[in-house]
Amino acid sequence: MITNLSLNDLSKRGDAGDLIPQAVLNTPLSYFATKLGMEIEEDTDDLDQFRGAAVLLDDTYPVAIRHYNRHPPDTVTLYLPSDVRRVDEVTTIIRLLIEDFQLKESAIRWERAQDPAL
Repeated sequence: MITNLSLNDLSKRGDAGDLIPQAVLNTPLSYFATKLGMEIEEDTDDLDQFRGAAVLLDDTYPVAIRHYNRHPPDTVTLYLPSDVRRVDEVTTIIRLLIEDFQLKESAIRWERAQDPAL
């Protein structure tokens, strides 16, 4: 189950730590606003400007959903805390998110399991 968070609330969470990209979805950011009622916000980090949203999965895992200006259109990247390191755990979380986002597995463009060494 997902609970919507603001990007500000996500950054204040002590368990969010550094966020690591774990999957790219072939899904436009607008989907998360229109279909799931998430508030899309604009922000910047050390890399670039981005638009995004945040959720808490199962009251345990903070997740950032971001689209950076220079990334391919109609894609988002899912970021998980850096302490989520095991590839099997990342894969399980991604599958739970896909289900809660009401997407098909075919929406996954890339995920950590495809390149565990990154």
